[in-house]
Amino acid sequence: MPAGRATWVDVPCLNLTRQALRAHASSASHQSAVELEANLASSKATGGIRQAFSHVVSAERKKMIGAMRCMYWLCKEEVAHTTKFSSLRDLAISLGATYLKDLDLGRNAHYTSERFMEEAVSALAETVRNKIFEDLRRSPFFSLMADETTDVAVIKEVIVYARYLNRNREIQTAFIGMVEVKEGIASAIMAALEKVCNNCGVNLKKLVAFGSDGASVMIGRHRGVTALLKAEVPWLVANHCVGHRLALAAAQAADEIPSVKKFQAILGQMYRFYSYSGVRMAGLKDIQDFLNNPRLKLTQAKDVRWLSHEKAVSNLRRCLPAVLCSLEREAAERHDSQALGLVTFMKKSDFIPILLTLSDVLPPLALLSRSMQRGNLNYGLVQPLVTGTIATLVNMKTVPGEYFSSIETYFEDQLATTDIRPPNQQQVDTFKEVVYDKYIDTVVRHLKERFPDVHLLKAFNMFDGKSWRDENEEDFIEYGCDDAITLKTHFQDLFDEQDNTTLKTEWQTFKNSMVSEENHLPVRNYDASEVMNSVVKNKDFESIFPNLFKISLIGLLIPASTADCERGFSALKRIKTPLRNWLSSVVTNNLLMLAIEGPEGKEFDFSLAVDVWGRAKNRRINVLA
Repeated sequence: MPAGRATWVDVPCLNLTRQALRAHASSASHQSAVELEANLASSKATGGIRQAFSHVVSAERKKMIGAMRCMYWLCKEEVAHTTKFSSLRDLAISLGATYLKDLDLGRNAHYTSERFMEEAVSALAETVRNKIFEDLRRSPFFSLMADETTDVAVIKEVIVYARYLNRNREIQTAFIGMVEVKEGIASAIMAALEKVCNNCGVNLKKLVAFGSDGASVMIGRHRGVTALLKAEVPWLVANHCVGHRLALAAAQAADEIPSVKKFQAILGQMYRFYSYSGVRMAGLKDIQDFLNNPRLKLTQAKDVRWLSHEKAVSNLRRCLPAVLCSLEREAAERHDSQALGLVTFMKKSDFIPILLTLSDVLPPLALLSRSMQRGNLNYGLVQPLVTGTIATLVNMKTVPGEYFSSIETYFEDQLATTDIRPPNQQQVDTFKEVVYDKYIDTVVRHLKERFPDVHLLKAFNMFDGKSWRDENEEDFIEYGCDDAITLKTHFQDLFDEQDNTTLKTEWQTFKNSMVSEENHLPVRNYDASEVMNSVVKNKDFESIFPNLFKISLIGLLIPASTADCERGFSALKRIKTPLRNWLSSVVTNNLLMLAIEGPEGKEFDFSLAVDVWGRAKNRRINVLA
């Protein structure tokens, strides 16, 4: 190499033949020299630090990404992050991630302190939150769902979810925040909603619907949260959660039938009799094993747990012989008066028929409840589901359900070893008329009262494709026009033009195109929610049918249920436990965001989270390229 150069080839080419030169050009020694020469040339412009800096930043990012992965796993799995982060990092190091050792820079930069953990959780949550908030701000309209609770630290909280159109043109429901309130009054909850909306950067004027649990503080006509919201957005649609409505309908129906109400009280007393005593529970299990009954625990039936009644009745029916034997044993051997009272009541003539009645009636209600708890349930599906459930229950009056119709077989198979006498046919017929049919009628009546055909919401049935094709061409042309005008009139401020001529033209053109033979999507066989989804997902429709696009989007955004809020409360209880009741509101919100909305670890962009963390302030460790 010429004198004065900073790089040397340790094994130069000694033979100047063409073949030798070609062989040397591909050698590692020559390639190393070429790289050094390139770095030397680069140093004239950069001072020779670019490559070294790049290697350092890359190594630092790798360490921090590893630390973020550990923290994210803890948050997503709802594990106590402050007490388990160090041990999880040590486990990762022992499994081969030795680069995590280099995070310990000595002095006060160990990156295991509570301050670092709080900053890491904040960066991870901000990465998830930014994507949700960006989609929410882009959405033409949105709706809110809110509910209140008191956490383990006896702090009243309002949890808020939003429904909006995401970047994939899909309706998404997401957790957007939880706010502490001093009082559970409407003005405080309204202030909490405004605070969350300000944090998201969304305009309240884009709000089209509000979902709640139906409490008076939420839906009060004069001083409720709904009234305060309508003062800001007069076109707001307020909806009472269908899950809560169903629970109220079922509970109130049971209260109107004295024998059913008494049965539920005995069911609760029986649960407490066994759950509060390990000795009694152990005795029940021994008897279940001896009688070859399934080992089932008696469960608690609570109105606030929407599916608990069906499970409690099912478990009791399946292990009833063991329960009767256990209660008789407790009464005889331990002289337990409570056990004697329970077994005496269970042997009455109407206890078993009521058990079998509820075994028939509760499963359809439980199925309806599970359907209404689905994520992103469209309101257009609620009425068909309720109508189908009502039809199923009404049919039971003519053709009794599986369990009540086999009441004689149940006594022969399950209760043959007991001294309970099966009812005769006259007693069965009387019970069916006085209790069975009356209970079904009461449930059906409450379902109809709780789920009326609201005129405005019913107008969205204009998108029901099954009703479009008609033999009368004039009826086909006019069908749905009045509903479209009704919806546009209600949400008039959200539309660009006042005249309805364009809307009518859009509607007729849309229907004709959807039912044409050239249409590859058989939309006429779809229900209203599927048709509205097809309008919203098609980018071309937004420009071709702007009025129908807005109506469809509004219809899909109306929340049918606040089950997501209930799931949020469940996550809150798992995260903010008695041992972690010191968690601040900021940290709790971050942990909820990661637990509820965070993607699977393999899908999370940890590099982006490290960038968020690195830009927050000057760091001892350099992770920014």
